[in-house]
Amino acid sequence: MHFDNLDAYLAFEAQLRSFGQEPNAEMLAEKARLEAVQNVNEDEYVFGTMAAHNKFMTPEKEKVVREMTDQLMMEGENATQPCLLLGKVQCGKTDTFLSIMGLCFDRGIDVAVVMTKGTNTLTKQTIERLNKDFRFFKDDGTYGQKVVIYIYDILDLYKRGGLSDYQLNDPANKFIIVCKKENTNLKDLIELFENSEVLRRKKVLICDDEADFASRAYYQRKGELSLLRIAEHIEKFVALPAFCRYMQITATPYSLYLQPDGTVQLRDGQEASPWLPRYTGLVPIHDKYIGGKQYYVDSQEGEIDDEGIFHPANMYGCLYQPVDQICIDILSARNEFYLESRAHSENLDSLNFAVVSYLFAAAVRSIQKKKKSNKKYYSSCLIHCEINKHKHAWQEELITEIIEDIKQAFLHKANSDLHILDLESDAYESLKLSNELGNRQGLIHEKFPTFAEVEAEVKRILEYNDYTINVVNSEEPGKVATMLNEKGQLRLEQALNFFIGGSILDRGITIDNMLCFFYGRDPKKFQMDTVLQHARMYGARDKEDMACTRFFTTPDIYDVLKTMNVFDDYLYQYLKAHRDTVQTDDFTSMVIGYDKRISPSAQNKYTPANTKVLKPYQRTYPVGFQTIEPTENNKLTKKIEEVLQHAVEGKKANEDGFYLVHYNDIVEILSLIRESYTYATEYNNVGLEWDINDMVTPLEHLTYDTDGMVLVAVRGDRNLSRERENIFDKRGRFIDAPEAGGEIKIDKKNAIDRPVLVLLKQNGSKDLGWRGTAFYWPVLTTPQNMNAGIFTVNGNKKFRKAKKQISLETLGNYPKDEVLSLTIKKEFFFDIILDYRKEDWREIKATNANLFLEKDLMGKLILVEGTDPDKYYDLTTVNDNIFPFEVKDYKYLHLRTSMDLSGSQAIIKLKEDDPYEMVCRPFEQQDVVYTEFNEGQDVTDQSAGIWNIVYHLDEVLEKKLTSEDTELLQNYVDYLTSIEQESGNESNA
Repeated sequence: MHFDNLDAYLAFEAQLRSFGQEPNAEMLAEKARLEAVQNVNEDEYVFGTMAAHNKFMTPEKEKVVREMTDQLMMEGENATQPCLLLGKVQCGKTDTFLSIMGLCFDRGIDVAVVMTKGTNTLTKQTIERLNKDFRFFKDDGTYGQKVVIYIYDILDLYKRGGLSDYQLNDPANKFIIVCKKENTNLKDLIELFENSEVLRRKKVLICDDEADFASRAYYQRKGELSLLRIAEHIEKFVALPAFCRYMQITATPYSLYLQPDGTVQLRDGQEASPWLPRYTGLVPIHDKYIGGKQYYVDSQEGEIDDEGIFHPANMYGCLYQPVDQICIDILSARNEFYLESRAHSENLDSLNFAVVSYLFAAAVRSIQKKKKSNKKYYSSCLIHCEINKHKHAWQEELITEIIEDIKQAFLHKANSDLHILDLESDAYESLKLSNELGNRQGLIHEKFPTFAEVEAEVKRILEYNDYTINVVNSEEPGKVATMLNEKGQLRLEQALNFFIGGSILDRGITIDNMLCFFYGRDPKKFQMDTVLQHARMYGARDKEDMACTRFFTTPDIYDVLKTMNVFDDYLYQYLKAHRDTVQTDDFTSMVIGYDKRISPSAQNKYTPANTKVLKPYQRTYPVGFQTIEPTENNKLTKKIEEVLQHAVEGKKANEDGFYLVHYNDIVEILSLIRESYTYATEYNNVGLEWDINDMVTPLEHLTYDTDGMVLVAVRGDRNLSRERENIFDKRGRFIDAPEAGGEIKIDKKNAIDRPVLVLLKQNGSKDLGWRGTAFYWPVLTTPQNMNAGIFTVNGNKKFRKAKKQISLETLGNYPKDEVLSLTIKKEFFFDIILDYRKEDWREIKATNANLFLEKDLMGKLILVEGTDPDKYYDLTTVNDNIFPFEVKDYKYLHLRTSMDLSGSQAIIKLKEDDPYEMVCRPFEQQDVVYTEFNEGQDVTDQSAGIWNIVYHLDEVLEKKLTSEDTELLQNYVDYLTSIEQESGNESNA
């Protein structure tokens, strides 16, 4: 129930009471809202009005809004450094940052620039949301409006010639400009401000939604660092307004926290502004939020019986459904064999069960919804396995055929297909179990329908084709926009809505009523920020939906996602426990979870940072330092010993001499030790400065959520030299082994669950290169049992100068379209130039097909003669061992042993009469295909495989080797000669 104002409500309430009725709870809530609107603080008119109409505004969220606004509007040296609004994936970040924007308008901001991911889909969703939340401030055509807020897409605003001085000079006017993080949008935004001095004088707030996406990235060329184009545009824009504040918004802040502190040095003496957040505000997690806890923690609660069957302890224990890897492989490469076996293929049973399970889940929820409110229920299923658009088409075709099999079983075979019936029975029992558990826990209060009821609803859905299969990718730029509703979300038009897609379905896109998520993106190394943004099943989800929701993925991927959730939750809880808001001046570098399978983000997002990986039994200590002037150093040494004595007072050391000392005391000790070190040209140690964050950050990470104690031992009377006898020693000039081997073993023996810090007291005599005064040399050993991590030690990374490039004199003599340039391993390169190897094999993949295969003007691969133009061919199609696509006609190979031209190279002529051949190795996939009577038959599929192009090498026309490779080649030749001689001697014997 909604009223425009309090007077309208009061009139309705009076009329209601005149009939002897009292207002219900919903009406009283509306009355309270309208009273809040009427009592809006005039000094906070925009925020107050928005808050009064926002049912999600809680005291906790308002506190975050006010604190973030205070930080954004502050003055001072670091005021322009970004502030970060951090929230879980799909957990109210937009609502919060728009509230912050509103309060900033009240505090003097004139223009808010909202930067979004560079897709039309997300832009439309953002503009729809802005229009909704700021609907109370539209220009109504009357005089005396307190605030008028205009909302523009930058492209539309630029086309109409920008904002007039009349608009800009009206103090009541505020402006929101939505700008995609894309070259044209950003250029238009820059030009808009460059062309208007009035606009540049306005106070500007940048709200960078998904700030870890595209806003800051670097590339390195010839040993120098530059910003990528989009980041360069943003950097240029930030410098234009006289007053500009920056708010980063994201759920995946890993690359932001790994930024170096301060400005970043770029090529030609340029600088990039600081990108490390100086302040972090946490979006509160609301009670309806479904996220990693339910999917990876609660879902694991239960027991495994003697037969290995998992019995869940709660409703969420039914969420995860394992998928066989072979099923993901089939979805990744077209194979017409599976268009025949379809829902009866054992290799596809994971997908078959997912489709049947979704069909039954949608039927259950439709029945429950109809009984409860007599309303239709529209659901969604997301299938996200590949980013390649051709593979989306293959997945669409395969799923269509699987549904046809299921439809045949239901509508034309009286459900007598026993194999499909088994899938149906398993799906129904699984849904029944999760609903029973949900009711038992009190999470839901829903009656579960009978099998006959569900079966009847499934038949209705199939008979009336009440489902749709949509491919959502960037193949047709305007298509996705037509699939959005008025809220900018993917529109649900039928009972079942399958969405097949890739990257366009990640950041920011919202999909309602998702009952099935089939996930199969499996790169060699997972990037945590990218993968977590794929979690579109997170968000404010109804518990009734969760009782019918299923998440399908492989065990390996699920384990990676579970680990990522641990890392992400650790970061969020760490920030929350230390302080609700964090400022870089007050804390050490952030430790981001680390795993050999997982990287925090693309490395080019934090290229200039000095990152360090934290692992078990890792030893850290400073090297190359000199002590300060003796008198001052003695004072510091005495102070260190006083702190130590106080820290261990009344405590007993263990058998190896270690005391338990609190983290806070250790930080004080390390700070005093750092004061005792000095660096200068005369000591040959400039560039080796020790940053105590190298130790303090790991210690803070390792003592978080513990009693804060560290094992500390002092070992004295040390007499190590500062420099090695041979200062040109390849190990380095300075001594870098402060402990003996036996001492290291003792450190590791104690470093099991706690970090170990050893303070080595060196006598520091002058004849050993010191300054004749004692000092402390700290050595930190991380424990065996710990969570690995990665963090940034302050300061920009120093880049090596670019390697000298090698140029082949004859390379320019050959037509470019006749030369194929490839990298090659050194051992193969040596064999080729020695004439031992006369072939070069290359696998044809989607990632390298452009190198080897011809394309038409539309960018499509050209089919060879004899192929069927109406048939779809893939790079894995065996096609009776005839490669279906035209191969480029190269005459020469340019082989190089490095990615650039700094390594050894050679020009090789191919055989004129036989330059190459195509060789296919079929996959030979084993499968079991079931009949409708559920009788299995073993089959071997050889219709798909791996194609290789084998180049036939004729002669080496030119070669150039690096000095290192020249030496390696000679050693290789000597080795082969010795082998031949040994073989000859054995033959003679």
